[in-house]
Amino acid sequence: MKRLLYALRLLHVMEYFDPLPYEKEISQLLETARLVQTDEHWALATIALVLAEIAITKKLEHLGEAVEKTFSQRWSKLLHAVYEKEGRTITHQLIPRFWERRDKFIHAGHKEKPTSQEMLWIVRYTIEFIRELNLS
Repeated sequence: MKRLLYALRLLHVMEYFDPLPYEKEISQLLETARLVQTDEHWALATIALVLAEIAITKKLEHLGEAVEKTFSQRWSKLLHAVYEKEGRTITHQLIPRFWERRDKFIHAGHKEKPTSQEMLWIVRYTIEFIRELNLS
């Protein structure tokens, strides 16, 4: 749990989220999460992957594109729209590979949990991906 709070503080330093007012609630939520056999690695990886999904939707809206129903349709549309409207390609191409993991984490988190190494990789990669989208 301390690692999750530390990671959330790092996100705060990077101006994403301020966990400090909510440390008690985060701690209680994680303690409760253990009852369903999840952990802080699961929580951070899931948060990161949900943020990636939100960022993709936000970028599509920013580019004036319709937001498709499935992730693969949104991903394809994002790649095409960024290339057509901004003249560049997305270099962080592994986000779709994370999608299968995301579904497993969300729908079977009690069975499918990331290791600490996988969680850190997902979190760091997602932060880089969101920065690359240039949402500001």
